[in-house]
Amino acid sequence: MSGRAQKAKPSIRLWGAVRVWAWLFMASAALAVVASGYRVWLLAQIPGDTPMGEYDLLSDYVVGAEAELWTSAVAGLLNFATYVVAAFLVLKWYLRSLRNAHALYAGVETSPKWAIWGFIVPVLSLWKPYSMTSELWRSSQSAERWKGMPDPSLLRWWWGAVLAGGFCGTAANIMVRGARTASQMLASDAALIASFLISIVAGLLFLRIGRAISCGQTELITSGGAAPATRLPGWAP
Repeated sequence: MSGRAQKAKPSIRLWGAVRVWAWLFMASAALAVVASGYRVWLLAQIPGDTPMGEYDLLSDYVVGAEAELWTSAVAGLLNFATYVVAAFLVLKWYLRSLRNAHALYAGVETSPKWAIWGFIVPVLSLWKPYSMTSELWRSSQSAERWKGMPDPSLLRWWWGAVLAGGFCGTAANIMVRGARTASQMLASDAALIASFLISIVAGLLFLRIGRAISCGQTELITSGGAAPATRLPGWAP
């Protein structure tokens, strides 16, 4: 390897941490589905036209519903905590993987800076994570012919699930803030359940994609792959 290629670092151990916390996040999402399902079951016992808002307690409407507040709070807290850790590790993994890609493969267009900005810049976040993941996946599968490779359907299904889950989560937040009746509250909780379920699907698909990328890069690093033939300008996106 040349000096530049030696900067590449295997990401298998980092990927292992991502995998652990991804599973914890999905487990917390499953718990949130159960808690939200319990809440929906309680809401179904209340006449749909009953006045109700975001901050009303179900225990005021249904006898024996006192536990709902705690189950929802615990499930929500666990889901938020595991999401924060998992998101941090995923961003760190993207940064490592993009740096490896520039060290190992010729023609990689995505700058490592987009490992973070690509996920948080409005509008750009709708497509940039997909494009960088596409480059990472294709280059990790074929160091020489990756430019002409098509994206696998697995990648498209994953990003579709990410967008759908985000849409359902946003819709649930909007619906609950505008809810004025029990039936509207139930509808917002149903959208929230859909968001959790779709996020689990997206997580499972991402585990397959990330593992392929990490294994492909690590194999090339440990086998002494060649450095890229071209160097991108510093302003490249």
